[in-house]
Amino acid sequence: MAAQARRMDKWVSEGIISQDQADSIHEYERQVAPSRGSAIEVLGYLGAALAASAGFMMASGVWSDLSRTSRVALVGVAAIALVIIGETAARGSTDVIRRLGAMMLMLAVPVIGAAIAIAVDTWGEPRLAVVIASGGALMAAAIMYGQRQSSPQHIALFLASLSLAFSGFMFATDGGSEIIIGSVILGVGLIWVILAATDTLPPRLVGEILGALTALAGSSFLAATIGPSAEPVAVALIAIAIVGIAFGVTRGHVPLTIAGATGVVIFVPWLATEIFGSDTGVPIAPMSIFVVGAVLAAWAIYRARKTLR
Repeated sequence: MAAQARRMDKWVSEGIISQDQADSIHEYERQVAPSRGSAIEVLGYLGAALAASAGFMMASGVWSDLSRTSRVALVGVAAIALVIIGETAARGSTDVIRRLGAMMLMLAVPVIGAAIAIAVDTWGEPRLAVVIASGGALMAAAIMYGQRQSSPQHIALFLASLSLAFSGFMFATDGGSEIIIGSVILGVGLIWVILAATDTLPPRLVGEILGALTALAGSSFLAATIGPSAEPVAVALIAIAIVGIAFGVTRGHVPLTIAGATGVVIFVPWLATEIFGSDTGVPIAPMSIFVVGAVLAAWAIYRARKTLR
């Protein structure tokens, strides 16, 4: 890079290119060339992961010998350290340091939840302890997300919200049922997609991917749970998947399009199996893949031609 910079300076001095052109070339090369900082960043993450693993193994070796107060203190100190170091790094002078800080703040959220869970577990209500811990983690994630709306903070906020919704329903229904579990997962996913698509929770793409995949997971869980009497639910899920495809392709939302197409591929064969038996449902699976792919391809060609016009 130093040799290239000297060549650029020489070309500028000889009038071959202007200084603005040299600056543009420098910026382009900086963006497309392999960055030594990226390698250092990867090594930093790897070293942090190894250090965390070593610390976890050391703590697990003496965990059973620690009192509850000592456990809370140990996990609490780890959470405070992550927050302080992460917050400091998140305000760093380079993108690499700021990304590292955001990752550390994201990891601090479950550690905070763990400290709260250990502290309140003495009440004899493990499910209530999880609810309280999830609520505390969500508060911490919301504060961090309010300060900087980065992808790691968005992920932490989503996971804490999902944990609170899940644990809250489990506590309220005394263990709940598989249908309730699937419904909660599906509901959180759909709500998250809406919040992300309306730019209420940026970054938009991160929220849409998280929400779409979660909704799909909840739908699949419901489909596997309800069993042979689930034809109406399967029809509703197929309708949701089709709406997701339509909304995705018309608005350019790739995650919704992928999630909707996957849902059609999963639920159409399942519905056919429930209605006509496995002899009919199994052959329909590749047919549904072909139909969905053909429809999406046709729509992509249409959009491309319309854009060229």
